[in-house]
Amino acid sequence: IVTATFVPLRRVADRWVRTWVERVMPASMLAAGERHTVAVAIIDITGYSALSAKDEASAVIATTFLQRECRRIAEQRAGRVIKSTGDGALLAFGDATQAVNAVQEIHAAYASGSAALNLPETRLHSGIHWGEVVELHDGDIYGQAVNTTARVADFAKAGEIMVTESLAATLKLNAAALTPAGAQSFKNLPAPVACYRVTP
Repeated sequence: IVTATFVPLRRVADRWVRTWVERVMPASMLAAGERHTVAVAIIDITGYSALSAKDEASAVIATTFLQRECRRIAEQRAGRVIKSTGDGALLAFGDATQAVNAVQEIHAAYASGSAALNLPETRLHSGIHWGEVVELHDGDIYGQAVNTTARVADFAKAGEIMVTESLAATLKLNAAALTPAGAQSFKNLPAPVACYRVTP
């Protein structure tokens, strides 16, 4: 009873505190978060919009299952889920090799779990980048590294994990087999980004 009462009250209190802080703190202080260099990963379900239009119930189950697996595997790999992106997730890791291993495991877990749940066949596509981010008081992260990761994830096809050259350069020896995908010019990025496909 105590737990059932306390947890909802704590959540309400946390939301109230966050709202109050955002109102009284100057915008400049909110923006002046801590800077970290991390591996940023974005994972998306390929064809989610089409699945949602055709079978909304399956789409909800698929994204719920993906969020659970992202949290579980990220924690095992010393990372964390920053936030859900609806049909995917934004994650951060302090180690590039752990990031690649985690994303590979999430891809595998999603494939086997979807089959076990008898969901329509969908695959994941992901991007991983190594760079500096700004972490705000609420734990969210921002910066060019996040933008770059989003573009690289969009570039990846169904089933692919795409990484940048900066991420590849920080991987431990033989941590993953990489196939060059060339330098890609992405919208709103100042310079081409050299990309590599992670070989399954």
